[in-house]
Amino acid sequence: MAQPDYYPIFLDLTGRRCVVVGGGAVAEGKVRGLLAANATIALVAPQLTPALRDLVASEQIRHREGEYDASDLEDADLCLVATDDGAINARVAADARTRRILVNAADDPANCDFILPAVVRSGSVVVAASTGGASPALARRLREDLTAFLDEGYGPLGDLLGAVRNEVRAAGLRVAGGDARYAGGRSGAAGGAKPPAARTGRRFPQPDQRGSGRPDRDRWLRARCGSRGCRTPRLRPRGRAGATGP
Repeated sequence: MAQPDYYPIFLDLTGRRCVVVGGGAVAEGKVRGLLAANATIALVAPQLTPALRDLVASEQIRHREGEYDASDLEDADLCLVATDDGAINARVAADARTRRILVNAADDPANCDFILPAVVRSGSVVVAASTGGASPALARRLREDLTAFLDEGYGPLGDLLGAVRNEVRAAGLRVAGGDARYAGGRSGAAGGAKPPAARTGRRFPQPDQRGSGRPDRDRWLRARCGSRGCRTPRLRPRGRAGATGP
């Protein structure tokens, strides 16, 4: 069977009922991801890992002890299956599809309507990478490389630029594309091309003669952040010497 051409998408699962079938380490990872997305989680499994039991005890998730039943999918918006039993995976997938519920079964592409990418987060900045299910090992390598690239400064920078964007929109103004790129620290051509003036009448910081733009950008960010002392990210991956991409 040919590999599907997947459509990448970020879902807002806030308050959505998501059913997870399984209670092992893989299910635990799925649950933590859903919790990070503020989903409402219903877990179905005869046994749970200690960490999952803690989440149930703290009422962060709901748990029905026992084997899967089709009724578990009632009012579900999404279903994740994390078992090592192909028959259960197939049964859950069939029930979900009958109810037009998107389903993912871990390491079982035939019973998946979607796959889950490798994810790296830094605050509000989220980067996802996938090989389309062809190579989980390569996906892990991509996640490691992205983790090295996406240092802790990107989260505060993303929050800051989001706030600035909202201010500009609220004022009914528009920032030209070149200014938006430069606000994120992209200096463009070698030596640092000067960004066009924003239509707000205020220029973003110009790069220094070395082309990095970082000293002036830090001053601009400090002026916006005040005492919070925002840190800005490195613009190139901190890879090992001689390392190559995947």
